[in-house]
Amino acid sequence: MKKKGTSKFPKIIGIVCLVLVVTAAFLAWFVTKPWPQTQGELKVEGLKSKVEVIRDKYGVPNIYAENDYDLFFAQGYVTAQDRLFQMEMHRRIGSGTMSEIAGQSGFDMDLLSRYFGMRRIAEKSYQDLDDDTKAIIQAYCDGANAYIKTHQGKLPLEFTILNFKPAPWTPLDVMSFSNYMAYINALNWQYELYYTQVAAKLGEQMANEELPPWDPDNPEIITKDLEQYSWRKYLAPLTTQIDTHQLFQENFQSGKNDWLRNNSISGPVDPNYFMANLQQFGWASGTWAISGKYTATGKPILACDVHMGLFIPSFWYEIGLHGGRFDMSGYSLPGGPLILLGRNQDISWGFVNLNPDVQDMYIETLDNPSNPTKYLYQGKWYPLEKEQEIIKIKGKAPHVFDILYTRHGPIINGLLKISEKNLKRAKAVKKYPGNWTILSSSKWEKSEPISIRWTVQDGCITYKSLSLLNRARNWDEFRNALSYWDSLGESFIYADNQGNIGYQAATKIPIRAKNHLGTIPVSGSSGEYEWQGYIPFEHLPYLYNPPTGYVAAVNNKTTTDAYPYKFTYDWFHPGYRARSVVDKLEALIAKGKPITVEDMRLLEGDNFSYAAQQLNEYLAAIEPENEIEEKALSYAKQWDARFDKNSIGASIFSTWLNYLDTNTFGDEQLKYRLWGFAFPLKHIESLINIMKDPTNKRFDDVDTPDRIETRDDIAQRSFKNAIKFLSKKYGKDPAKWDFSRVQQARLYHPLFGRGIPVISSIFKSNQKLPFSGSPTSIAFAYCNTFPPKKFNVTFATTQRHLVSFGDIDGMLSVISSGASMHLLNPHREDQMKLWANIEYHPMPIAKEEVTNLAEDTLTLLPAAGK
Repeated sequence: MKKKGTSKFPKIIGIVCLVLVVTAAFLAWFVTKPWPQTQGELKVEGLKSKVEVIRDKYGVPNIYAENDYDLFFAQGYVTAQDRLFQMEMHRRIGSGTMSEIAGQSGFDMDLLSRYFGMRRIAEKSYQDLDDDTKAIIQAYCDGANAYIKTHQGKLPLEFTILNFKPAPWTPLDVMSFSNYMAYINALNWQYELYYTQVAAKLGEQMANEELPPWDPDNPEIITKDLEQYSWRKYLAPLTTQIDTHQLFQENFQSGKNDWLRNNSISGPVDPNYFMANLQQFGWASGTWAISGKYTATGKPILACDVHMGLFIPSFWYEIGLHGGRFDMSGYSLPGGPLILLGRNQDISWGFVNLNPDVQDMYIETLDNPSNPTKYLYQGKWYPLEKEQEIIKIKGKAPHVFDILYTRHGPIINGLLKISEKNLKRAKAVKKYPGNWTILSSSKWEKSEPISIRWTVQDGCITYKSLSLLNRARNWDEFRNALSYWDSLGESFIYADNQGNIGYQAATKIPIRAKNHLGTIPVSGSSGEYEWQGYIPFEHLPYLYNPPTGYVAAVNNKTTTDAYPYKFTYDWFHPGYRARSVVDKLEALIAKGKPITVEDMRLLEGDNFSYAAQQLNEYLAAIEPENEIEEKALSYAKQWDARFDKNSIGASIFSTWLNYLDTNTFGDEQLKYRLWGFAFPLKHIESLINIMKDPTNKRFDDVDTPDRIETRDDIAQRSFKNAIKFLSKKYGKDPAKWDFSRVQQARLYHPLFGRGIPVISSIFKSNQKLPFSGSPTSIAFAYCNTFPPKKFNVTFATTQRHLVSFGDIDGMLSVISSGASMHLLNPHREDQMKLWANIEYHPMPIAKEEVTNLAEDTLTLLPAAGK
């Protein structure tokens, strides 16, 4: 006889299983429905003729069209297929409308975009563009809009989570984000505020230590021996050198900065804000080209990698564009047409941040601080321009405010008001908590008004330059294209199929008054510190087929001090990586063996650091006090200054260096409520300099007034901190502290990255990979960890490409994630292992080779009657 109820159990199990299967099927459908169609045919309203989209095994598209309009229409359409939500983020960042979808977490970024006038400048810039470039931008928008219109029910998952749909794209959306890219490429205004504070609160000596002179052991791009092949052809050198330290002091005294002694200054971005890392565009990149007379093929080889904050997806979108007047392959920015880096049939190019000083800050005098209507200039009062801004914030009332403008630009005091929460966070960790943490809570409405002058405020037509660059066939056309490059400050490296190589600096750089360094805020009312125009393009540094047989730009100083114009006095990146590149290129040439693409691949992955080699001497000199310390120091003493994945010395040094920086600079940062240093690589250079002085005041801990610490005290303390950290996290046996466990890379979503844990975990990359490199090696890797909790790489190379005109594949490429942004898509992170292992995939330009690598082919056809 059956027991009562036993027959129901299998039914229950069956129902549960059915529910699970149905749920899983629904979730799979829900997640995959935004995936793009990549095979077959699609009829698309707006196209004029047939377009073919060929994708390789990594989902990288090559687009073939019959005319310019269809080519860029298809670029907008295909980019939207893979990266629509990234495009949406980019235009909202540029327009200052992130708060509409992200709520309060987007407010700081919107405030920045509004104060710097990204949209306002876009309107002027678009008016200044030629009709041909406008047509390219419009075609891109038309293609994106065609995709949006026909995929309202298949939008990326992020739109569903945030409960909104994208509006149609306009050319101003494209232009606004371009202006934001120019902003994050030029952050001198933050330097100005920081140095002024350090000088005011800690003294000029300490300010100068944080603005160290260029190390003569590190090369300029155009060295003294190369000047005769560059600017000396048309410019006379300076016969007397400027005493920059004396001029700094003069500027400081005359700049009306006394108010800074009682006020703190901070950057505009909350460290918890999801796009903070994006500010590091072009932070530490490298590009070089070697002449064909030294290569195995007899043709030049060009190498390039650009370093930025790490996200999934990568900032870059690989694409080939073939049709009409264009035939090129390379890297575009989702949200804009053309390619920014890459090659065409005749030339190739790469670039790094030139780091010119294109911003200045002025302390203004207003008629009525509580309700100003006029500002003072050379003894006369002039009316202030006022513009009302409204920031819509999801879930909150709109933020309405006015921005006032002088002849120099917007008054930005309202941008710099930061809440107390960051100060509390800093106090919680007791020490310098990180380069993005803001330690200020000033009441800026009581401070004297600061305005900012920026070259981009005059408008920029960089998209015209980009269009000409994409079509350039030789050195002259390349330079002509760059003569219109007027927003991002870049050092371009060039190579062509005729065997030529070259270098060109490009952007608008102001000519300052003789008594104006541009390193600190100065008086806006006196008229003494006005710009005298811009350096003519013909006077900007260049090189063409130099006798060295190579050209290289690695964020290093552009020229010697004999160059009569001054780009900047605050080279934000020390020149150790540049020294590595130059030394290794010259060593390859000296060997006399033909140089290959493989040699350039190995060079891009080289992780030796001259800076680490110098600083490690102080680590190795520490006296151990127990067995663990003794064993750890044995690894440090044997270390070769290479940040290999299997290195134990790299783990010990990196952790010690993090604490050394914290213990040296952090006490003053916190006590005097200075803004956290925005460019920590400068601290490495400062450390190298002040470590030579055992009793430098920077080593004295202001939190221990009963004693005076020296260099050796701080080095010892930092070592003990490091050993404690490594022992707790990886065990007490230093033999197990290999670098592959310590430094790893995991990519996070740019919006959901570190927010709600459940959503964050869904959208982060599945892979977490060991990652070699350091902030001062050619293979660049930076971990934003102060004090160190974990060494997750937050800044690194986000793309690499190698171009050899003598090889059939033509170009090798890799990006940090994959072509797609869609969750679970096979191309979302399929390049991560290649990227972490310094490997590449072919990205040919010839259609025959593209077809040979084809995995999917989609044909786009004009809709009926169109």
